[in-house]
Amino acid sequence: MLPSLLTKDIKTGLKQFLTAGFEPSDAFMQGLMSRFVEDESAWLKGPYVQVGLPFVQGQKGKQFFSTFETQFPGYSHQEQAWTRLSSEHLASSTLVATGTGSGKTECFLYPVLDYCARTRAAGEAGIKALVIYPMNALASDQARRIAQLVATVPAFRQLRVGLYVGGRVGEPGSGMVMTPESVITDRDTLRKQPPDILLTNYKMLDYLMLRPQDRQLWAANQPETLRYVVVDELHTFDGAQGTDLALLLRRLRARLQTPEGHLICAGTSATLGDASDTTGLRTYASQVFGVPFDADSVVTENRQSVGAFLEDATVDFMFPFRPETASQLNTTLYESQEAAVEALFRLFFPNEPVPADVKDPAWRRELGQNLKRHQLFVNLIKHLKGGVVDVSELKAAFVRNLPRATDEQVGWVVDALLVLVAWARREGNQPLVTLRMQLWVRELRRMVGKLSSQAEEVVLRSERDLPAERDGVYLPMVQCSQCRTTGWISRLVQGTNKLSTKLDEIYNTWFSARPEAARFYAAKSVRHSHVEGINQHVCVACGNLQQGEGGCLACGGQELLEIFRVTAQRSQTSGMAQFTRHDNTCPACGERNELLLLGARTATLGSQVVEATWASVFNDDKKLIAFSDSVQDAAHRAGFFGARTYLNNVRMALAQVMDEVVVGPMPWSDFLEKVKAQFRQPGSVLHMDDERLVTEFIGPNMTWQRDWAHELMQHHRLPADSKLPGRVRKRLLWQAVSEMTYLSKRGRTLERIGKATLSVPWEHLMAVAERLTPYLREHFGAHGLEQATVTQWLWGTLTHMRRRGGVMHPELTQYAADGNVFALGRTGGRGEWMPSMGDYAPKPVFLTLGRQPGFDKLTHRSRPTWYERWADAVLGQQTLLPVGMTAEMYEAAFEALQQDGVLIRTQHHLGDTLALNPDALVLNTNICFVATSGSQRRLAVPQAEAEHFLGMPCLDAVESTYEVLLTDTTSWWATRYSQGNLRRVIAAEHTGLLERTDREALEQRFKSKTPKPWFENLLSATPTLEMGVDIGDLSSVLLCSVPPAQASFLQRIGRAGRVDGNAVATTLADGNSPHDLYFFSETHEMIAGEVSPPGIFLQAAEVLRRQLFAFCMDDWVAGLTNMSALPQKTSPALDAVEQARTDRFPYIFCDHMLQHEQRLFDAFMTLLGKDATEQVRERLWNTMQGQGEEDSLRVRLTKVLSDLVTDG
Repeated sequence: MLPSLLTKDIKTGLKQFLTAGFEPSDAFMQGLMSRFVEDESAWLKGPYVQVGLPFVQGQKGKQFFSTFETQFPGYSHQEQAWTRLSSEHLASSTLVATGTGSGKTECFLYPVLDYCARTRAAGEAGIKALVIYPMNALASDQARRIAQLVATVPAFRQLRVGLYVGGRVGEPGSGMVMTPESVITDRDTLRKQPPDILLTNYKMLDYLMLRPQDRQLWAANQPETLRYVVVDELHTFDGAQGTDLALLLRRLRARLQTPEGHLICAGTSATLGDASDTTGLRTYASQVFGVPFDADSVVTENRQSVGAFLEDATVDFMFPFRPETASQLNTTLYESQEAAVEALFRLFFPNEPVPADVKDPAWRRELGQNLKRHQLFVNLIKHLKGGVVDVSELKAAFVRNLPRATDEQVGWVVDALLVLVAWARREGNQPLVTLRMQLWVRELRRMVGKLSSQAEEVVLRSERDLPAERDGVYLPMVQCSQCRTTGWISRLVQGTNKLSTKLDEIYNTWFSARPEAARFYAAKSVRHSHVEGINQHVCVACGNLQQGEGGCLACGGQELLEIFRVTAQRSQTSGMAQFTRHDNTCPACGERNELLLLGARTATLGSQVVEATWASVFNDDKKLIAFSDSVQDAAHRAGFFGARTYLNNVRMALAQVMDEVVVGPMPWSDFLEKVKAQFRQPGSVLHMDDERLVTEFIGPNMTWQRDWAHELMQHHRLPADSKLPGRVRKRLLWQAVSEMTYLSKRGRTLERIGKATLSVPWEHLMAVAERLTPYLREHFGAHGLEQATVTQWLWGTLTHMRRRGGVMHPELTQYAADGNVFALGRTGGRGEWMPSMGDYAPKPVFLTLGRQPGFDKLTHRSRPTWYERWADAVLGQQTLLPVGMTAEMYEAAFEALQQDGVLIRTQHHLGDTLALNPDALVLNTNICFVATSGSQRRLAVPQAEAEHFLGMPCLDAVESTYEVLLTDTTSWWATRYSQGNLRRVIAAEHTGLLERTDREALEQRFKSKTPKPWFENLLSATPTLEMGVDIGDLSSVLLCSVPPAQASFLQRIGRAGRVDGNAVATTLADGNSPHDLYFFSETHEMIAGEVSPPGIFLQAAEVLRRQLFAFCMDDWVAGLTNMSALPQKTSPALDAVEQARTDRFPYIFCDHMLQHEQRLFDAFMTLLGKDATEQVRERLWNTMQGQGEEDSLRVRLTKVLSDLVTDG
């Protein structure tokens, strides 16, 4: 991965997505989104750069321990931890506070394994080390790692390690012995033969002390048997949970009668606090473990200094910036990482030999040495100083070295330098340095636009960014997804002229479609409306509506904007009630139900980050973890990311197939046949085995099929006779059809981005028009009509039909007759491969001359149809159209087109329908755009025919005409689709709701070194994965919200960078969260601020009451001779209470507490030590005995059980 170029691709992708998806096309608003996007401060921060110098190596290599060699030579901080923790050295309690990837686990694991192996060899039984994890997932993961280490190191071979956590760990009958991949998990085995090392979580440890059947675990332990207590990810035990853990460890020491000062305690975390002052951290650890931590007890990572890293090398290389070679710094020119590295190396080291293969490890190490002698690299390292710096700051620092470069070119130089830094290696094939780059993106939620009479002063802002004293009127903006005409919405109560500015009120009104919803547009944008409305003026200062110009009648303001306000309403009947709703028809194009609020949610922006990460040629590690803070969000985003990125994969494949087979204009039917052939053509992007083909192109609504969900995903193979590959090929061919027909105006389609267009050739229609024009003149009195105008009319009509989906297809024969969309998607086997269609999902729409529901009609009783508006706009330029004769003129044209093989007529009792003959359509990739004035509305046309369309009315807004020819159709999207990497996003949720076996299998697939194409490559995870769970090598993470604390943030971004030391982290800030918005504004506080150590409060009343009760139960359970005295289920205890059986639990436990009341109380106070203040003693004694209005522990227990009996 090349982080500087990947972050550039992500930034560019986000900008292109916003402008391609939301740039208004109307005359007044055009440019609104471009202005917003270029002002990055409002929504985009970074990239931020962080370079980590190598860790300082230790002095003893692999030979630190006398009985075994470590897997790798130790770092100095690891040797420091081993010296403190090893029982053969200082045997001192220690806190390991080193970053992710620094070998924290080895810091405690080797001393623990060494001690346990030696004492076991000496014949000592019992649990010698206890390792506590915050989560089962982390405990299970570490158990696998320990099992592998025990199996591979001879000195550890006899060790027994046990995992005791909640839930079922393995299949029945398994987990009874150590294996190279697993520790002992069978509970009966652990009880009968206690392990040397016990891995568990703090809640389960509580059970292990309370349950009589688990007493056997501790039976072999003498007071000095337990030597080590380790708490992994110590920072997670904060507040009440930390207090519970602290008292639990004190209870354990009391239960085992461990001598004072005997335990060696260790806590680990990548985010325990600031190394400059460890007082708070050591105080916290002392409270948790109940043992002292001296001033030297905190081990932090030790990285090389700048001087030591550079080895006092002389600066032998300078960067010879020359304007004539600056274009080579533009990395968009390069189609691979290797091409970029080679070209940039030539620029930075012009006199050094270029290798035959830049991937050669020896040359990459040589590159690392050369960089240490390069002026710009030396300056980079000295400037960063191990911190996190915005790229803009680096650019400012580099300017003095590049006086002849523009600001953009300086940015190119910084990116190029970071490319070489990411590629360079040092001895051991390790990264020269670690390179992490971060982006922060703000959700575009509750976006509002300022009212202004000047188009360039209309600005898009988040409501939360508005000043308390508004500098004008800001209202939500709404856009037609079909024609991109953009306006404002508000609420206007009948009888008033003042637009509401209360956003919650406006949104509630809009989403309820209430009649008081006010929608209006700049009058300049709506010259001829297709929905009822009125022209008015609005005061931009106060939002008052009035008819006349001049000053505002309400506030006296002089700036008024002329607007068109939609007043149309629709009536709906539900049962016996009739409702009036706001009519959501677009005034510019006449489409209904196509209005969207301007903005983008985090899930949508996240999907664009994922798309860019997968498509970038500068990312060779197509894997990612997306973190969410709730199970629901993680589950939703897994499905959303997978579905939203599917079309990107399809379009990329189709674009590359077009590059392979299309040479000049190609008949559409021929193209579809060639696509079929490419499945079998070696070298084609579509030539792949069945398993990969299915993985790349199976539709999101097809994954229910057994061959995918069961055979491929679970058994990793398709049956020999599987029909799924054939269905997937059908689906991809259908996607090719839909991409150029009924989906051609939705999103970043191949037509919209200027890659290809589909149309009936102009010459063909000229021939039809040559015969048709005299007929129209003679029969309809259209004497002024010219042949070219009739050709435009025909071409526009057919293009509209094509874009609506009215193109015949073998699967559409019956649908073309009856319009039954349900039957289309469910019969004839199409439910197994066709995309979902329906009233609220895209579908082909044919033209009916009858009554088929859901099809377009030539005429309409209440309002003009598109066909009527089109005929009036085109033919009406040259002749006065006879009233009521438009339909007959169309039918004459359709008859001519049908005779010429352009149209296909389907007869049905509901009426005839018309569709384009696919054989009459031609695919063109040599295209250009014709556009309306100002290039607001564009139309892709064959370049050879472009001149014919100048002066033709606009298909999307017929009151405008195409006046501009745009011959340069090169677009970022077209390049991405043609050059991007084809790799499907396979997303899955990783949450606590997954069964253990399913979760572990998912983790194994995700981190596989030899992944199958269908293995998951995106995990949508909760914070379970932010800690030390081994999820394999990973380069990218996505934070779907700002974590609640800096410790969590550092943990999450630290998951990336495990492949080659290079990492990219993108953080999305929730636009509705004050927390997220604060840290988006003050980003450095999260990415580089001080980490405050966690804290606990050992005098918390409720926690102490709970732990006192548990301590009393510990004491009772320890002396039981009857293992069934404490029932495993509640029902026996309820029976005892109901029957007043005083010889059973809870009465015998209450008797024990009463009999030993003073002893138990004094012993618990001893556990608390100095935290047992007089106030605490008094409060707990009252709890123990029951004083005043407070019940004793005995009464509390019996009351709870009695209430359960009553409720039952």
